[in-house]
Amino acid sequence: MATHTFRIFAAVAAYGAASFVQAGGVYNSATTVDDGAGSVVGMYSSIAIGTDGFPVISYYDDRAQALKVAHCYDVACIQQPQITFVDDTSTLIEGRYSAIAIGDDGMPVISYQGGTGDTLKVAKCTDLACTLPATITEVDNPANITGTFTSIAIGVNGRPSVSYTGSGLNVAHCTNTDCTGTATVTKVDTSSVLTGYHTSIAIGNDGFPVISYYDLTNELLKVAKCGNASCSTVTATTEVDAAGSVGGYTAIAVRNNGHPVVSYFDAANGTLKIAECTNSACTGSATAMTLLAVPGEVVGQYSDIAIGPTGKAFVSHFNATVGSLMLTVCQTSDCADGTITTTLDAALPGDAPRGEYSSLAIGADNLPVMSYFDAQAGTLKVAHCGTRNCDGLFHDGFDDLPPTSRPESAEQP
Repeated sequence: MATHTFRIFAAVAAYGAASFVQAGGVYNSATTVDDGAGSVVGMYSSIAIGTDGFPVISYYDDRAQALKVAHCYDVACIQQPQITFVDDTSTLIEGRYSAIAIGDDGMPVISYQGGTGDTLKVAKCTDLACTLPATITEVDNPANITGTFTSIAIGVNGRPSVSYTGSGLNVAHCTNTDCTGTATVTKVDTSSVLTGYHTSIAIGNDGFPVISYYDLTNELLKVAKCGNASCSTVTATTEVDAAGSVGGYTAIAVRNNGHPVVSYFDAANGTLKIAECTNSACTGSATAMTLLAVPGEVVGQYSDIAIGPTGKAFVSHFNATVGSLMLTVCQTSDCADGTITTTLDAALPGDAPRGEYSSLAIGADNLPVMSYFDAQAGTLKVAHCGTRNCDGLFHDGFDDLPPTSRPESAEQP
């Protein structure tokens, strides 16, 4: 494990100072969860926290061309996890673009591309670790390629909703908690066959889905707000940021006040950005800001976002220049007091990168945990933070709460 060091340099945030922590140090861990046994595993990873408090991760096995699930037995995935093939056919490619959520019954549910690119599928697990045969359903099977860039969320009625790309932005709403039967499939944005890339879905305070996505044709970030739980009606489709080539690798979360917040990549400047919506539909003028810019480096790809207990945004992302997994944390809910960015796992000079396909959750211990792909080793890995900001300092995510409001699990070593 690396020695804990700090390196403050010219990383830039839109508001306030941005500090950069090199390596992450002894407070954090980076663990190989699945070494692939000769295969390449870990692409298209997605992480959720199970009802047992431990991470469960969906991902793709390249040699088997199959969907896999890893269930951890501790908050940092240090112990040997349970590894299961969930969808593994002999002739078709299954499991790319996976996304995982925990159903109202406590069982994982996974959306992914199947049928060698022709099908959107959903697998509903029947146990916490997904070791028993899952209920697998073809949710959408059109004549053309579909099911890329899937994202899944559980609605207030317990029914999964899936956003995905297939000749535009689509949403499939399941008719039951297992997603069997005929789902309601809605073409949300068909303004271009190249819109709907890098989708991310969340459920608003009204119980209706809200989706962030990338319009590749016009190179801008968009948000769509559904008008009902099934998304058969859409109340708004908004261009949230059109300042240059922006909007790739989107991820969306909803704050306690119902306002969505979106992390994304600015390709024109090689930076990580965040957009704060001013209402639940993200109409009007969102506040878009650069969260992290590192001179001479490209950051912000493969972003994922989670909102901490005090409203701070946590964003995992990839540094493409040095090949590393990074975590950027806002120090206030509006990011006005700057950010702290930590490199959690960095490639050695000349090696293939670490940190692609990152997925982020706030664990049962109230600490960030991320799944990601190590391209050098061809493995699935998990990074777990030992402090709230991942920087080793004790100005954690509960600094703005009174001591009586801090969970016992937030106590630092």
